[in-house]
Amino acid sequence: SGSPDMVALPVPPGSGRVAISPSGTAAALYYAETGSVTVLTGLPENLSVNRNSEISFAGTVASLAVSDDGATLLAASTDGAVWRIPSGGVARILTQASSPSLGFLFRSADAVIADAASGAVVMSRSADPPGQLIALGGPAEGVSRLVALAVSSDNRSVLVANSEPAGVVRLSLEGGAPVSTPCNCRVAALEPLGGGEVFRISPPGETPLWLL
Repeated sequence: SGSPDMVALPVPPGSGRVAISPSGTAAALYYAETGSVTVLTGLPENLSVNRNSEISFAGTVASLAVSDDGATLLAASTDGAVWRIPSGGVARILTQASSPSLGFLFRSADAVIADAASGAVVMSRSADPPGQLIALGGPAEGVSRLVALAVSSDNRSVLVANSEPAGVVRLSLEGGAPVSTPCNCRVAALEPLGGGEVFRISPPGETPLWLL
């Protein structure tokens, strides 16, 4: 209700990609020309520029994610490599994926990665060595033509949006069976609308608006 408050961010202009953390407390801005990332923390009231570092790997960033504390980044390069980049640490390759979707758990450095080509959905825990991934699901669990993923606010499940057949698959992080929810709509996203419990799944501007 009312007019939004507009605040100028103390960051360079020209970012080509922006990632928002699961709780909305951190953001990462990627600048392709310089290969650098600026991380903002303390959103929305206690804004600060937490980090300004360069990303050095082959290709440019095609997908980006940031943890709630702003201390860890996930970046997928155009050559298919998915990197974990800790603040002040060494960037390491986690896996190879085609058109990956990336996301962190709420208030955690644990992350999920989905490969659009194979349909594989895996989890990378911060305490595990790089490359040690936990399989969460794939085509056998109903993942098909994946277009987006998201994590539930209680960190108990991962949601995967399928474009065909249209719908959302819920993959349990606690060992439960997958649950598929079909939709007679065009599924294009999993855009959180409120605290990680309501998601827009239809494209913006289309009517009717479909929510999960």
